[in-house]
Amino acid sequence: ALYFHKEDEFGRNGLKGLRDEIVLICEAVLSIDFSNYEAHFFLGILLSDFSLDEAVAHFLHAVEAEPKNAETYTMLGQVLIEKNFIELALECYFTAIEILS
Repeated sequence: ALYFHKEDEFGRNGLKGLRDEIVLICEAVLSIDFSNYEAHFFLGILLSDFSLDEAVAHFLHAVEAEPKNAETYTMLGQVLIEKNFIELALECYFTAIEILS
């Protein structure tokens, strides 16, 4: 899987325009199919650098679309840690472990 964090290519190399373009594409996909897992998942990743609430919302929609995807629970847990919702984050991590077991 492809993850983008504060220290990755987008931040270092100034590819903000590319990130914005991907966000627009994902939003266009969701305007056609709001339950699209990939669009919600990638928006969760891309928005986690500057809008934690929106990232959480997109990861929750991704969980609804694919409830057996451990990667989504892991990413949701990371954002919840950043929001200081430790117990909820732990639940996400435990769910991811359950799925993988």
